[in-house]
Amino acid sequence: MPFQAPPVVREFVEDPAYCTGYFGPFGCAKTTAAAMKAYFYGQRFPGARIAVIRDTWPNLRDTTQKTFFNWFPDGIAGRYERTTKTFWLYTSDPSRPTEILFRAMRDQADIENVLSLDLAAAWIDEPQ
Repeated sequence: MPFQAPPVVREFVEDPAYCTGYFGPFGCAKTTAAAMKAYFYGQRFPGARIAVIRDTWPNLRDTTQKTFFNWFPDGIAGRYERTTKTFWLYTSDPSRPTEILFRAMRDQADIENVLSLDLAAAWIDEPQ
């Protein structure tokens, strides 16, 4: 699927810095930009583990995942495991898909779970 990003989104997606951020008003493609950044990171580093974090599971499911799966459909771009909330993103190396972990950070147990993960990258959607 072609990705025609405005210049500021493209700069964020292509930024190789260790820590980057993209903030803006409603409708400026923040979630799409982060999804693309995760995708390109996973293609560059097959087998990487990336956490996608949002405040609550309903918000993660209803907004972040909806956008992510619009760009990277289950069964086409990868394989989603609902029980573990993990998307195995296909890469150029079929033996090393990128692991996308969808996680909420609602309470202390959620926070401890995320902090204990061994990750290559993380994306926090709508940090408050």
